[in-house]
Amino acid sequence: MRISGNSGRAGSFAEECGPALLSRVPGCGMKGIGSVWPGQEAVPMLLRVEKIRKKAHLLLSDGSRLKGEFFLSPHSPLRAGRERVADLLMGDKYFLPFQVEEGGVIFIQRDCIALAELEEREVERGLPYVLELAAQISLLMGETLQGLVFLDLPKEHSRLSDFFNSCRGFFYLTVGEKEYVLNSRFVKTVIPCSED
Repeated sequence: MRISGNSGRAGSFAEECGPALLSRVPGCGMKGIGSVWPGQEAVPMLLRVEKIRKKAHLLLSDGSRLKGEFFLSPHSPLRAGRERVADLLMGDKYFLPFQVEEGGVIFIQRDCIALAELEEREVERGLPYVLELAAQISLLMGETLQGLVFLDLPKEHSRLSDFFNSCRGFFYLTVGEKEYVLNSRFVKTVIPCSED
C-alpha cells in the first residue's frame, strides 16, 4: 500500500485501503466529504464531551471571590475514575472555564485560585493508605482554616512537613462537613494541631 500526499488520482488512498478502513470514519469516502459507502449509514461525529458541573466558591489571589461551577470530565487524566476539582487544577490547562453564578462563562488563570470551597465532597474518607492529619493553615490573604489534611505518602515520610515540602500544587482540606481545595503557593503557615 502506497500513501502519498497527492498521487494525482482523487480517492486513491480510499481505493487502496478499501471500505474496511474508511467505513468507520464519518465523512470519508471516495465520493467526497459527507459521503458514505453503499449500504453504510452516516454516523454523526460528536465533538462535544459531556462535562460534569461542580459547584464551588473561589477565593482568588487578589482577595476577590467568585461563586459558580467548574466543568469536569467523566474521566480523570490523572487517575482512575471521574475527574475531581484538584485533578482539573493540577492538570495541564492554565485557563479554566468557570460558569459564574451571574450566568456567564469566564476563564480563570488556575494559579490565581487560592482556595476553592466545594459544595459536594470529593475525598473518600477512611482509606487505609491515606493518613488524615489535623492542621491550622493560614493563607497569604489572611484566611485561616483548621481541619484535616489528607496525606498519601509512604509511612517513613508521613509528617505534615513531608507533605508540604513535596506538595507542588493543590491539596484537600476538610473542615467539619466542608471540603476545600487549597493552592499550596498561597499557604503562609501550617501549624500541626490535635483533631479536637
